[in-house]
Amino acid sequence: MKRTDPEVPDRAQLSEQYRGLTDEDIHRLVMEELGELQADALPILREELARRHRHDLASIVTAQTEDLSPAEFDALFAWFRLSSCPSCGSDVQPLNACPVQTVGRRVLVAGCPACLKRAIDDASRLERGGCLLSVFGFSPVGARAGLRDLPAHLAAFGPEPTEALLKYVHSHRGQLLVAMREASANR
Repeated sequence: MKRTDPEVPDRAQLSEQYRGLTDEDIHRLVMEELGELQADALPILREELARRHRHDLASIVTAQTEDLSPAEFDALFAWFRLSSCPSCGSDVQPLNACPVQTVGRRVLVAGCPACLKRAIDDASRLERGGCLLSVFGFSPVGARAGLRDLPAHLAAFGPEPTEALLKYVHSHRGQLLVAMREASANR
């Protein structure tokens, strides 16, 4: 079936787009944006990773497409929640996540409370800078995003896992599955 939507690239366009990415960009795509890709893009990405002999990243893409039972997902979720913080390595408190507005993009950040606070504070400084930029003709990311995310930010410091953490684990499940399996194999 041929696609007619000009906004959705076909197989050849995606293949060419992935081939044109630098190694750094393709690494970032797999590690940070994999959960946002359409399912039909993943085999094309895997082919490009195989062409580059990046089997480490290809295994993450393969794991991302695995169907997990609810019990398997719950085990992955629990494992990640009790893992060391991906930013600072602390394992004192369970991980959580919250949405953070970056320049032009809203992302989920997972980490320990200290690292989440740092990410929120950094984004807050960017928002204030965005408001200053509006004076010079740029559209601010703005305080609206910060206010919209305030309940999620507050929840991230509570004892319960947040909805954002659930979404984070789901969108990064390939990367987390590979890490969990490696940790299990190294025991």
